Amino acid sequence: LEVDELASVDLAWSASDDFGLTEMTLVVEHAGKKERKTLGLKLVEGEARGRHRLSLKPYALVAGEEVAIWIEARDNDTVSGPKAGGQSRKTKA
Repeated sequence: LEVDELASVDLAWSASDDFGLTEMTLVVEHAGKKERKTLGLKLVEGEARGRHRLSLKPYALVAGEEVAIWIEARDNDTVSGPKAGGQSRKTKA
């Protein structure tokens, strides 16, 4: 996805797990650093769903620079321990 370096990116997600979910986290990786932000967990028929608008302005991107953005879902596995899963998306300014 290519965007203006001052743009906002609208994110929408859904996740489910047989053990249930306990947390959704927005992860932004830029310039070798990872920033994490806990998102609200709204369950609809056992599935977590949500939306978030991420402003790219604070990252001071320059043309051609990339930032990786993804949402991690953490499950409620009490048998072998909680696990997180998510898919990375790269955004190019």
